Amino acid sequence: TITSIVSISPASNIQINTITINHSSCFNPATGSIQVNASGANGPLSYSLNGTSSNLNGSFAGLSGGSYLIRVADINGCYKDSMVIVNAPQSMYFSNPFVTILNCNGGLGNISMTGEGGVPPYSYSINGSQFSSNSSWINLPSNTYTILLQDANGCLHDTVVSMIQP
Repeated sequence: TITSIVSISPASNIQINTITINHSSCFNPATGSIQVNASGANGPLSYSLNGTSSNLNGSFAGLSGGSYLIRVADINGCYKDSMVIVNAPQSMYFSNPFVTILNCNGGLGNISMTGEGGVPPYSYSINGSQFSSNSSWINLPSNTYTILLQDANGCLHDTVVSMIQP
């Protein structure tokens, strides 16, 4: 007669207690985060996001806008899933660019652009100047100009305009 002792663990009852979502304030860089707190399982819990990055603290940062599958698993391989959404503003860009070409040596040109995406209202800067609501610059000499767009969340987008003498 062979006698075996078999130990059977009770079924895991993972409970996701809280999920805290901090939405991304910018499209780029991604600043969203998720914090998950769970309990009621066998052994330490591991947390994963979209089946990849796994950790033991349930904290995920640097997230862009989108849907995320959170999986909380115990040492027996039992798990509980939850789907969450991190929001983010749209990508920022310039629309309606208007550049007046310099018409002769020593002539001056103009640049005008409108900000889009992100979170209005917008402010603008040219070549590191102080930000203002002005999106047009006149009487500019031949040069390369960096235009910065800043939204209400402080997110930035830039473009470079070269005004060259003909």
